[in-house]
Amino acid sequence: MKYKMKFKEPTTMAMLKGTLVHAVIERMSKEFNPRKTHINARNYKEEFPKYMLELFEDELKKPQEYFGRPQPSLYHQMEEIADDEMDMVREITDAQQIIENYLVLYLMRFEQQLKKAKGFAQAYYMSRPKFSEYKLEDDRFVGYIDQVFEKDGKVIISDIKTGGSYFRSGYSDEYRIQLSLYCLYYYKMTGVLADYGRIDFVKLGRECLYEFNKDTIIDEMEALIDWFEENTASDDIADYPPGLKHKFCCSKYAYSKNSRGKPWCPHASWCDKHIETNGLIPEDYEEE
Repeated sequence: MKYKMKFKEPTTMAMLKGTLVHAVIERMSKEFNPRKTHINARNYKEEFPKYMLELFEDELKKPQEYFGRPQPSLYHQMEEIADDEMDMVREITDAQQIIENYLVLYLMRFEQQLKKAKGFAQAYYMSRPKFSEYKLEDDRFVGYIDQVFEKDGKVIISDIKTGGSYFRSGYSDEYRIQLSLYCLYYYKMTGVLADYGRIDFVKLGRECLYEFNKDTIIDEMEALIDWFEENTASDDIADYPPGLKHKFCCSKYAYSKNSRGKPWCPHASWCDKHIETNGLIPEDYEEE
């Protein structure tokens, strides 16, 4: 719906913060030039945080776009959905804290590279990902790998999570499938089969590593995509019944009366509209 139909998801604060954090990290990876900066081996611990703050403030205030269509800045979008001024301050501070947490770990790793490298520039290029926001696309699949690293002959595909809980979902089958699909398409586009996938919970400074089974992953993921295509071949919306029995569904037609109208799902009003328009109200639905 997002990539093919250009359907814009309802805006949430978590989505805006995630966009902001991803953009700052990506710009650091792509724009920083160690040979054209005042930052060096003597002052990087003090100057890198200042540099990241500059990127953060610029990304927060600059106009955005969505598939080529102009959009307001992230600041203005956050301002529109914030409860009040204090809520706005809390959310921006939280996003800034996530960047600071990311930078703490980055500088710890960078310090180790600096001890082995011949200079500041080499240490930076040794610690930088090989790719940042690597686009994967063909007629069957669209996605972006946040970062790709090569270390000691091993290839690591990394996905950055700005939300979620490491302690609740540090390992999940959903993450394994996401990373495995990235592994398949990275192989299709580069001829290189990655060794590991990594979920990077930047808010808490935690990581979860998934080792790929190179003997089975290609066949497994191709079969998954075949299954998905078979089950999404229909263009009739009636063939995709809404999950109204899910305990967290907050549609006004949800089976759980305690969940109806709750703010958990940003798609609830969209679902309500299409349920009514297409006559999908379930016969056993119980009103209040």
